[in-house]
Parts: sequence; structure tokens; C-alpha cells
Amino acid sequence: MTRAKFITRSSSDFLLDKLGVDPEWTQTRLGDGFYEQRLVLDQITQLTGRRYLGNYADGVAQYRALLESGVAAAGQLQLSMGVGLTAAQAAALTQDIVWMVEQDYQGQKVLVPVVYLASNSLQLRGNGALIAGGNVELNATNSMSNQGVIAGADVSITAGNLLNQGRISGTGAVSLEARNDLLNQGQIQGRDVALVAGNNLVSEATKAINGVGILSGITASNTLQLVAGNDMTLTGTRVQADGSAALIAGNNLSLTPSALRNCQPPVKLIHP
Repeated sequence: MTRAKFITRSSSDFLLDKLGVDPEWTQTRLGDGFYEQRLVLDQITQLTGRRYLGNYADGVAQYRALLESGVAAAGQLQLSMGVGLTAAQAAALTQDIVWMVEQDYQGQKVLVPVVYLASNSLQLRGNGALIAGGNVELNATNSMSNQGVIAGADVSITAGNLLNQGRISGTGAVSLEARNDLLNQGQIQGRDVALVAGNNLVSEATKAINGVGILSGITASNTLQLVAGNDMTLTGTRVQADGSAALIAGNNLSLTPSALRNCQPPVKLIHP
């Protein structure tokens, strides 16, 4: 664990100081400013297919701007330090931000910088890593892998095997169906979200720098349904729903206690 040796204004010191967070939090961060920047660049690359957002060409300036936006969003959306954004908070973002979220690392709770992209920002991505439109419908006979951004109003994806390591976002319904296995290591967000796997459904952390896992996420501003014909595993992930949520597995259902966040009313779990 490294101490925060990087310039205060370009590390999470800036955000913590602006928000008046208790100094003891500074002992639980994952690394210094340089390390945090690398984690942020890794997430941005995963989410957009590029290292930099907008017109940024420098990691220091980009990280500082994301932290400043995080400070602003904290007041506007009543964010809590160490707690990931709810589906409603993420949907209300008007700017891309970095927020410090508590995660488990080698048995210790640490603060990790997490990138949240605003929905209007997603619609402006103009590179080959983006598939965007009014309604997006994708069908694959065999396997489909997403490492960029798929965004639209209603989003529907069907494949034999489905792997998401980027971001899939819809302002309406998001429906992902895999006839065999569905693996999520990125972010999935929509109003009504349904994930269906004929065999196994897994949502887990993706491996980042030095083996540190970046939490994946499935967020619904209304209803959420996860269905697995065989096993369902939710580890290193955050599942959030502002409306009803149901998890249905034909066989084993395995999840960490922290996987289900801000689901109202309580989640319905169905398995043998």
C-alpha cells in the first residue's frame, strides 16, 4: 500500500479535502495519485475504447477534471463517500466524474476511484468503440463480445455466448440474452434491465492493474430481472434497482452480501 505522494490537486486528496472527509480515510486508499490515475485510465479505456475523454490528451488534467466534477456531483446528488452511485444518481449525472468507492482488497477495505460516465456524454462518443442509436438491436449466431460502448434508447442483444467488458446503456429497456453463458465484467445500465442466460450468468470484477479488480455493475432505475438456466454468480459486482428486482437460477445462486445495493423493495431470490 503506497502513501499519497502525488500532487494533492491531482489525486483523491483533492476530492477528500474539498468534501471535508475525516483524515482517517486517507489511510485506506489503494494507492497514490499516480496509481489512481492508472486505474482511472484503465477504466476509461474499458468503457470507451480510448484513454481520454473529450478533448483531453493528458492524464493529470483529465483526472483533476473528473475529481472536480465529482465534488460538484456530491453536492447536487447527495453522494456518500465510499458508496457507489445508485441507478438514479448515475442517470442524473450531467458530467463524467470520478467517485471514491469502498472495495475489498486482500482482506482490507480500501477506497478506489471509480469512473461514472454521464448518459449525455456517452451519446457523444464518435469512435469505432461506440454503437449508438435510437433503438439498438444486435443478434449473433455464436458469441458476441463488447469492450466499448453500446448506448441507445431501448437496447436488445441476443447471442450464443455474451461477454460484456465495456458499457451497455439504455434510457429505456435493456435486454441481454445468451443462449448459453452470459458474463459481465463491465457496466450495464437502463430503466428496465433483463439479463437471461440459458446456462450460467456471471457478473464479476474485471482484472485491472496489478490484479486489482474493478467492480462491475448492473443498475436499473426501475425493474431488474436476472435469470440463469443453471448457475448465477454475482461477485465483485454491484447490482442496483430502484424498483422491483428478481434473481432466478435453475441451480446454484451465489452472491456476496455487498452485491445487492439499494434495491427497493427487497430482492426476490428464486433457486432450488
